Amino acid sequence: MGALAEIWHEINNVKPECLEIDASLRNCLTKLGVTTYKDIDSIDKKFDIIYSSNVLEHIKDDVEALTQLHTKIKIGGEIAIYVPAFPSLYSKLDASVGHYRRYKKKELVDKLQSAGFQIEKICYADSIGFFAWLYTKAINSMSGSSNALGNKNSLYIYDTFIFPLSKFLDAIGLRYLFGKNLFVLAKKRK
Repeated sequence: MGALAEIWHEINNVKPECLEIDASLRNCLTKLGVTTYKDIDSIDKKFDIIYSSNVLEHIKDDVEALTQLHTKIKIGGEIAIYVPAFPSLYSKLDASVGHYRRYKKKELVDKLQSAGFQIEKICYADSIGFFAWLYTKAINSMSGSSNALGNKNSLYIYDTFIFPLSKFLDAIGLRYLFGKNLFVLAKKRK
């Protein structure tokens, strides 16, 4: 709905262009004044950087998607990707929102390299979230539910108090060991 595009614009003073296949979400982006494309074939230019946040796991043939994105990046340009990590955390909630997978670090590296990218940086994010997701997966498995996120109050508490602690733990080194998500920055090879 454009939240990340707005954040990108505020932080970097750059108005991103977005690829959005869903017509109603494309309409939301257009109302924000964001240039939006309905499919990758309608993009006839190359970018310095492309970012994808919580999208790749929804695409069945993710290697093909990465290969297509590779063609839309200038030589020496970068791609930043944020995806859910650890297949062992895959839950009913993942399935219910259309996730095909959660990623292993090596798997994501291999897929990016096969699409023609060179890895610049890869790390986990939200180390405490790993345990929170594992806990809710276990609870929901016992109850038969797919609501791993809990209610609005629990999300507020997590975002306000626990996630900042998780960011701190990530910063002091846990991001190299585990986390609920993976972040990777890769470059288009010359």
